[in-house]
Amino acid sequence: MKFESKKNSDSMSTPLNLEFPDKGSTQITPDTFLSRIGNGKYQNRALFIVGLLVVNDGAEVLVLSFLLSILQKEWNLTNSEIGLMGSTNFIGFLIGSIISGRISDKLGRRKPLLYVFFLLYFFAMWSAFAESFFTLLVVRTAFRFFEAFRYNLVITYLTEISPKESRGMILYLSGAFWIVGELFASFATFFTLDSADQGNWRLLLIIVAQPAFF
Repeated sequence: MKFESKKNSDSMSTPLNLEFPDKGSTQITPDTFLSRIGNGKYQNRALFIVGLLVVNDGAEVLVLSFLLSILQKEWNLTNSEIGLMGSTNFIGFLIGSIISGRISDKLGRRKPLLYVFFLLYFFAMWSAFAESFFTLLVVRTAFRFFEAFRYNLVITYLTEISPKESRGMILYLSGAFWIVGELFASFATFFTLDSADQGNWRLLLIIVAQPAFF
């Protein structure tokens, strides 16, 4: 038995013409359909949108190193407090990585990803207005928690919507957005910081949070 269907308007390949597996034939897999459909506007749009989250991710990681140096001087933080800030960030990322798979399997990929967009921007902006070490510690830990969600969801989502012929390239391009984020953060520090341990760190955090908003 055959299944025939025309492709969507943003693809230029031949009509879909697949045979449902009879006894002894090769079973049709989701990759078979994705390969016939090919890349289109949906995949390109998805790559761009999640790429903005990756830009924010790369920028936030680089900015954290500047932030710790500035706050140690501005808030008179001890080495133990600086170490605690770094440790809780990794703990938040670890916990987020552990539970993100189960939640995304239950709720799907797209819906949790939309919530993560909002929550990452919310906690990134809250960081810029933190008035105490404890507040910033909690907020940045929560940010890293949802950042772990972002990381796992982006990889899974792009893998599931991409044809196997171009899957590697799409995942590579999503990783390239990380480099764009670090470059973006570098330019932002140039205009907001006077030195590695002095400057307007609040404005810096506001600027690097914007890719998650768009």
